[in-house]
Amino acid sequence: MNLKKGAAVLVMISLLSASGCSAFKLPFFGGEEEKSKSSETEISQISIAKEESSEKSEVSEASRVQESSEEISEAESEPEPFNLQAEMYPAYLEIIKKLVHEYGEGEINSGTSSMDGYINGLAVVRLVDFDGDGAEELLCAYGKENFADTQEIYSFIDGQAVSVYKGNVNYEGGVGPFVEYITRDNKKYLLTNGSYAYTTRGEWLSIEGGKTETVFSFLGSDDPDMECKINGTVATKSEYKEKMDEFYNSGNLTHIVIYNNDSNTLEDTLKTMELLGYGSDSLKNNDNYKNAMVLYSAYIESEKWRTYDNFGEMITNDRLTEQKYAIFDINNDGVFEMLFEAENPNPTMRPETRSVFCTIQNGEVKELLSCATVDGTMGGTNAVVEYSEENDAFYICETQYGSGGGVQGNSIKGYTLDGVTLVKQFSASSEFVLSNPPTENHTIDGETVSRQKHDSYIRKIKQLPIEAVDKLYNEPSDLSNRDRLIELGVISENSEQY
Repeated sequence: MNLKKGAAVLVMISLLSASGCSAFKLPFFGGEEEKSKSSETEISQISIAKEESSEKSEVSEASRVQESSEEISEAESEPEPFNLQAEMYPAYLEIIKKLVHEYGEGEINSGTSSMDGYINGLAVVRLVDFDGDGAEELLCAYGKENFADTQEIYSFIDGQAVSVYKGNVNYEGGVGPFVEYITRDNKKYLLTNGSYAYTTRGEWLSIEGGKTETVFSFLGSDDPDMECKINGTVATKSEYKEKMDEFYNSGNLTHIVIYNNDSNTLEDTLKTMELLGYGSDSLKNNDNYKNAMVLYSAYIESEKWRTYDNFGEMITNDRLTEQKYAIFDINNDGVFEMLFEAENPNPTMRPETRSVFCTIQNGEVKELLSCATVDGTMGGTNAVVEYSEENDAFYICETQYGSGGGVQGNSIKGYTLDGVTLVKQFSASSEFVLSNPPTENHTIDGETVSRQKHDSYIRKIKQLPIEAVDKLYNEPSDLSNRDRLIELGVISENSEQY
């Protein structure tokens, strides 16, 4: 009840009592016959008694009103009830940000032969009240190799999000990763070390007060020669089936799939993350970004980027199965650019990549840098975002390396963007001729310099991974450029500052 509303109700009741409202009657002094025989003296005495009683009643009621008002005043001065979510959700949000930073947002693998349809990154985020105390735990599943292979539970303890369980996800039908919990008696229990295949096994854990306990374990198989166990005790096939049915039929299962192209898993994950506040400060929440996303997604799905010039020969490369991109407004003009990269995950020698830097002009995607490297020693070019520690600025860059004919070399060209035009800001290159004796040439902005000066210049330029580009431009921060890049892992905290 609202305290101020409660106070108004109490005061109104007191005032009604004090005013002699008809709902409050005086005591009955006898039957009708007795009243008719009463003398005027008796009536007078009764009237005097009523007046005295009324005076005492008014004093008493006035005291009650004062006491009631004092109690209400004390109640109003009490602090508002503690809002658990207001403390708990921000703590869980920090866990989410940490996991996204380390593993990336959840996404369904595509283009890889054996792991197509599996969910990588932060695949599962759910709020689950395991112990039924009204405070939800945070359930996560994540991984960054082939799929999300680790599940972890965090509880809110003493004002902090604390990990109370961490282990492998479960598997069904071979390599079918999933997360599962069961609701029984207003509590929930997590399946761990679970396998639903030729051999079935698992342990159901309770989570309470930061501690876990196995409440039910099983080991069984359709193989008539294999021993079955329930809670570590050997059981016959019929006993095993009876106990399993008894446990599983006693509650409701929640089964979360991390494979089979299950987009529902990621949709529910995103909803939970948004509930915790994830993305609420993202600069992606605007129409320009969303419109750019539509155009760039169509560009990527068209696979036009697969066809390009490979040292004078137009080729179509189907080996570039790993793809990444970042959509960001590099020059803050309201038009979002895209840096796209595709890679062959199994090159024979050097990296084989395709990278493109694009903008949008007249509602269409316009390539500003189109680069590729080959799987061999010939080399090629890459489109990247680089940070200059010397200038404390970011540039779109085209880097190049090559080898052949007894010559090795590398170079970098840095640009800023003016509308749809790249404006060159700097360049540096090195060339090594494998003659006898060998010769070398180093330049900065076309001027020949010593190797030492060239290398010192290059060391001040740091390349940003695509994931870092996305966070840098789309997540606001009060940190300096350098501190932000340290936070994103681009620059070492011990790196020399220029």
